[in-house]
Amino acid sequence: MDDAYPTLVLDPAWLVAIAVAFIVGAVSIAWYGAQQQPEPPKETPVPPPTKFETFVFTQVAAAPLVLFTSRTEAPILALLQRAHANFLHIDLERIAGRAGIEAVLRACDDADGPEFLFFNGEFIGSTEHLLELHRSGALAEQLHAPLPPFSNDSLACPALSLSTVTSESTIAAKTQLTIEEVSHNPLDVAQLPANVVPLAERPRAQNDETRSQLLVHLASTVMDYPWDVMDYLALDPTDSSALVTLPEPGWVDAAHRNGVYVLATLSWSDAADDCWQHPGDLETLATNLLAAALRCGIDGWIVTGMAVSSSASTHLLPALHHETSRVLWTCVEATTDAPATVDGLLWRHDWTHKDVLALKKAHPALTLFFHLPVHSDLQARSLRFAGVAVSIDAPASQEPFWPTTWRSLGPVIARSNSVATSFDSGYGELVAVHGDFVVTGGPWRDPGHMELQPKSIATKMKGPLTASISRQVAYLGGSSLLVEGSVAPKNNAMLDVLATDVIFAPRKVLCVEYSFLNWTPNVAVNVVLWLAGRREHLMLRGPPLGPPSPKRLLSPLVGRSALGAVYGASSETLHATSGWVTRRYHLGGQLWEGKTIVAIGVAAINLRESVQVVSAHLGHVVVGEHPLEAPLPPSVYTDVHWEGATLRWTMPAAVAATCVYRADGACVAYTRQPAWLAAGAAPGEYLLRPLGWSGAFLAADRDCPRVLVTA
Repeated sequence: MDDAYPTLVLDPAWLVAIAVAFIVGAVSIAWYGAQQQPEPPKETPVPPPTKFETFVFTQVAAAPLVLFTSRTEAPILALLQRAHANFLHIDLERIAGRAGIEAVLRACDDADGPEFLFFNGEFIGSTEHLLELHRSGALAEQLHAPLPPFSNDSLACPALSLSTVTSESTIAAKTQLTIEEVSHNPLDVAQLPANVVPLAERPRAQNDETRSQLLVHLASTVMDYPWDVMDYLALDPTDSSALVTLPEPGWVDAAHRNGVYVLATLSWSDAADDCWQHPGDLETLATNLLAAALRCGIDGWIVTGMAVSSSASTHLLPALHHETSRVLWTCVEATTDAPATVDGLLWRHDWTHKDVLALKKAHPALTLFFHLPVHSDLQARSLRFAGVAVSIDAPASQEPFWPTTWRSLGPVIARSNSVATSFDSGYGELVAVHGDFVVTGGPWRDPGHMELQPKSIATKMKGPLTASISRQVAYLGGSSLLVEGSVAPKNNAMLDVLATDVIFAPRKVLCVEYSFLNWTPNVAVNVVLWLAGRREHLMLRGPPLGPPSPKRLLSPLVGRSALGAVYGASSETLHATSGWVTRRYHLGGQLWEGKTIVAIGVAAINLRESVQVVSAHLGHVVVGEHPLEAPLPPSVYTDVHWEGATLRWTMPAAVAATCVYRADGACVAYTRQPAWLAAGAAPGEYLLRPLGWSGAFLAADRDCPRVLVTA
């Protein structure tokens, strides 16, 4: 049995290797299982946004504040417009696909509201929720904007019962203040005349060194002034006890529309020195005077009776003199020193050429004004040749010498690249709105109505054509420009009436509008635009024959003349009741880009074989970039309320005047002030319609506020 199988003997090292292999394999299997990811769930494909969703997302991202409206009745829209908020308005009534867009907006809010508001890309709410937020004040905080109390009082009907009005007590604005009145702290500026028209610009800098300035002292009996050659309009005290003399209501607005500075008078005295002795008192006085200047809109002061060495000269004048406020010092002797904080000296005594030379030598850096108590062409010329300025009284300014001899300052620039005037002189027998009479049969006087006046040389020079202010008929306001003369056979005559500075901007359309009333149909009356250099002009005549092309934006070129082109009107409107004709033109293109209109004139053309007489009225002229004015929101008037029998309101600067209409469509008042006296009005409903600077209505009847007058 020795051949039996051998016994298997296991080596311990081999057993260890097998065990290690099993352990490594188990660990590898466990690690592999742990690394296996579960099968991802099957995702449902997301459809791309619809075109309506894309539209909403795009509009919401276009501005911080975006409002969608789907109906005309939109209280939140009226609220934002009233607050003059900067927001993007999307009117769904004017957009195709309204139902799809509304469905997207309804997904944000289930409420059935006509408005949806987004702020910084987030949905705020629809109409009902927004009204609740506004009532609680949370909406103003969330939008970081001041919002007025929501009530559509601009379209409400505040009522006035004439039976409750016993008498209308009108408090006249104070124009002369005594020491006692000015010493009150603070000064009651509500009693002073308010003026809001900013000073129109004129190219003064290029004329100051070579042109003799002209200062005219205002007189209540004179209404017509040579505005285009004037630099200053000054106020003289009529009460010896007055410390401060301010302009009468309306005169600052009239002067500012024509680019003329207005200076009040500070009449200092020993009593004023006794009242304000300490620097602190003078600082308080300066605060009161600056508040009065801000209220009245004056541009500086004429100081009389103040000693150079006085405390007032040291502490008061520096406060009154600043960049937008000029100070003229009235001197008594030619050798008198002047304070350092004055712009010029005014000499109102008798003078000789030695006095002129002495003052020029003593004050070479100041503008010297020498007063002419009696008009004299020779003395005025001698002062101009001496290089000093001239001061005259209002009656002397009516002499033809000033507009025909004195150098004009150039065009009046009240708005950027535009000009507009209705030639209203601020007084007359009638008032008209778009040719229809509003008030007739009674003289009226309001300098605040005075518009930009024509070149005074045009009303003084005699030639084939002459111009004058006529108060017999008017297109807008109380007067118009009457052009008269005679025209030779087969000839034409031209007359410049306004200096302008309007540029044909690249890729911009220039809109021109004018109204005229021609009593002599044998002579054609057109408006001429003269370009810089006066070697080219644009003649603006009536529309061409045939219907206008709806695709044509610019006015048609209907002919050429020796000095330019002739354009036909894009539209012509005949006012059937008054006979006025209004023409509108749209001008532009590469031919005129970069060129400047320097003057507006009137052309009378006679195509007959005999001499013809011309008599025509120019009612208003407007030149500006198209569109001239944008419509205002319905809430243009705010705080409409009655004070006795006077209706008062607040209006933005875009409103130049207000027309008061009866419910039957008849205009009963035309005013540039935010007030209407209704003491003599017939019972009924009245509405306020705003007029812009171009003479066009800025709101439809349905958007105008209404008031009720009862018996």
